[in-house]
Amino acid sequence: QKDDGSWEDKLTLSHNDWVTFVTFSADSRHLVTTSFDNTAKIFCQKTYGLWEEEFTISHDDWIDLASFGADGRHVVTVGNDTKVKILERNEDGAWLEKLIISHDDIVNSATFSFDGHHLVTASSDHTAKIYGEKTAGSWEKTVIIPHDDSVASADFSADGRHVMTLGEDNKVKIHSQQANGSWEENVTISHDDFINSATFSADGRSVVTVSNDGTAIIYGLKTDGSWKKEATIFHGSWVNSASFSPDGRHLVTASKDRTAKIYGQELDGSWVEKAIISHNDSIDSATFSSDGHHVMTISDNNKVQINRLRMSH
Repeated sequence: QKDDGSWEDKLTLSHNDWVTFVTFSADSRHLVTTSFDNTAKIFCQKTYGLWEEEFTISHDDWIDLASFGADGRHVVTVGNDTKVKILERNEDGAWLEKLIISHDDIVNSATFSFDGHHLVTASSDHTAKIYGEKTAGSWEKTVIIPHDDSVASADFSADGRHVMTLGEDNKVKIHSQQANGSWEENVTISHDDFINSATFSADGRSVVTVSNDGTAIIYGLKTDGSWKKEATIFHGSWVNSASFSPDGRHLVTASKDRTAKIYGQELDGSWVEKAIISHNDSIDSATFSSDGHHVMTISDNNKVQINRLRMSH
């Protein structure tokens, strides 16, 4: 974008097959593209404003995803060849391959911690793997997290001290990092049917899981480091999604029963129903605005509804 607000074409990025994913680094100085042509390409914006290709990453099959670490120095790529690759950018600008992580089946996600020093992968081979970056710059596997079925996703809490894995075995597992650097299972959250999502609050102190069993379950992090159940929210059908407000004190669920429910956390830590939003068909998703004052719901009846919230406290 120019100073006058108009847009100028700076670069066309080309692959030899469909482009599957594109994302910027946090500082917007780099971007990475992935493709069905089995490559990912890293581009860099130079000081004079032009974009140049810096590096090409190759896999033995098409590449699903790629992302940067928060510092922009690391890139992770996820290939359909059951491999994950971590690359690091040196001070001279060169990208070097640091590690190849192998699974026995398709890799569904690979996510850096916020500080960029840990990575967790999730695979259809029933495992998630946590790797940590050592002081010398090498990466080492620290733990394998087993599930009884495919692991659909894995994510870190905001402070990087907790990892949550979502399995198709109807379980979510939270592992916590100990003082000696090891990871130990803290709690297993179980549902009676398929779990659609599991989400940390922005501050990493709460977790919500939602399921086709008609419930959403909220867990909270206690002062002793343990995770305890704080509330179960009931719906009349599948719960499709749930999300926290930016401050983590409110939660909205979206259900196939045509309702979204807003819960708020009281001063004593309990969760209380605050409002119900209704549609004429299944509600697919519900999210808060960035200021937490509005909720947007999306329904199968081709309607989007925005509600303004009036907080009592």
